[in-house]
Amino acid sequence: MQPVRHGACHPVRLAPSGAGNFCPADAALSLPACRPSHAVARLAALEAARGSFEAAHAAVTRRCGPVIGKRQIEQAVVRAAGDIAAFYSACVPLPCTASTLLVISADAKGIVMRPGALRPATAKAAARQGRMRTRLTAGEKPNRKRMATLACVYDAEPAPRRPHDIIAPPGGRHGHRTLRPRPKATAKWLAGSVRHDPADTIAAAFGQAEARDPARRRTWVVLVDGAEHQLGLIRAEADRRGTPVHVVIDLIHVLEYIWKAAWCLHAAGDPAAEDWVAVKALAVLAGDSARAAAEIAAEADAAGLAAALRTGTDACVRYLTTKHEYLRYDQALAAGWPIATGVIEGACRHLIGDRLDITGARRGLEGAEAVLTLRAVIGNGDFDDYWRSTSLASTSGSTPAQHRASTRPAPDLPCAAPQDRRPLSRASRAKPRPPPGLARPHRHHEPGRGQQVAANRRAAPGGRDLRQQALRLRQPPAAPGPGISRDTTASMRHRCAAPAGPSSSRPPRLRPLPRP
Repeated sequence: MQPVRHGACHPVRLAPSGAGNFCPADAALSLPACRPSHAVARLAALEAARGSFEAAHAAVTRRCGPVIGKRQIEQAVVRAAGDIAAFYSACVPLPCTASTLLVISADAKGIVMRPGALRPATAKAAARQGRMRTRLTAGEKPNRKRMATLACVYDAEPAPRRPHDIIAPPGGRHGHRTLRPRPKATAKWLAGSVRHDPADTIAAAFGQAEARDPARRRTWVVLVDGAEHQLGLIRAEADRRGTPVHVVIDLIHVLEYIWKAAWCLHAAGDPAAEDWVAVKALAVLAGDSARAAAEIAAEADAAGLAAALRTGTDACVRYLTTKHEYLRYDQALAAGWPIATGVIEGACRHLIGDRLDITGARRGLEGAEAVLTLRAVIGNGDFDDYWRSTSLASTSGSTPAQHRASTRPAPDLPCAAPQDRRPLSRASRAKPRPPPGLARPHRHHEPGRGQQVAANRRAAPGGRDLRQQALRLRQPPAAPGPGISRDTTASMRHRCAAPAGPSSSRPPRLRPLPRP
């Protein structure tokens, strides 16, 4: 056996020789593998996912004192996000009926990174000298962002609708006809990564969908914004898994192209442009995107627009023509499928825009990945379950497999709050009064022991002070007084050390034992 010491706040304990830093008894003490306690690490992870690391450090300091630094918070957040993939791979989603839709959506958003965290192509473009030394010219990009890919999987009940439930006819709606409701997303699962390639994130989304529908009995709908790169990755992943999917392009992106064409054919601020867009959008929703594209091209030719003035119409015609197979909105509305990517667009704003898009901030790769994945877990509502499963397997010096094999069922002992390491004042040096029924600890009985371990030992089952019991065993048996037998003396000692019940009176206080 060899002693192992873990920091100033941890006790010295014995580890088997040749077994490395493996201490099975740490599971009973709930000691973390890293220096911060589980409570401090959990608070740091939540605060860092909510705001900047500077704000997280200030929040932890307000609640616990200066127990951890800013760099230690960044390291704790990276460690806290290390088991998220394993956690979700072990989760079993709730089953749904075959009529429930299974919807997959993906999108990408850039994060401003440090120069060393950029992808090789972006770093090479950033190192290239621009046209001007002091500022960017028209068309140039700063090349300081790294694209993060987000994916979402959710369930939705079919909600059949008609085109007029989506777009109001020219002139607006008249009467009080109630619009048919849209499909509502339930059981949302978010995932994202700035380190891995988009193909890995899309594969993880398909894996989550496959876990929800292993028998392929449900209808799989994939919503995208029309990017060719994402469409290629989705088709490749669906072919690799042999899963039939229905790809639908977001209607909002289609409307943006139609509005660009409208401003090429109408003056700025012309109210007639709104009715023109409504007519073209209703044609697209009816499944006649090819007819809408032909009409736009014919109107641009009839207006005699120059090449520089018809860029919007040409882009709209090209978009409606090349994406024709993904614009089957008539079939989607009749089947009750969603036709907009509002869920993933909101996830991009929430997961990335609210936290990783702070003005003037640049991210490191490890910290950005940890914050993004933690925010996804919090958004899924799984943070408490994830932290509970992670903290149980993160005892000091043992792997999860060793932890499961070496620990015995034991009651959960409360973990003491992190202590402030500043010098204590004279008024705060007084030791707390022990609860009724426990012996007052003496300062000579606990040399060099941490306050956290002392609190855990005092809270052991039965309420007995284990330190006093250990010292009592080392004392020679006291001779009984006149008229008192040894059995009576042992009974009195037992009553003095046992906690007082709810109906018993306060037991006499046990005086400190003399030092051996």
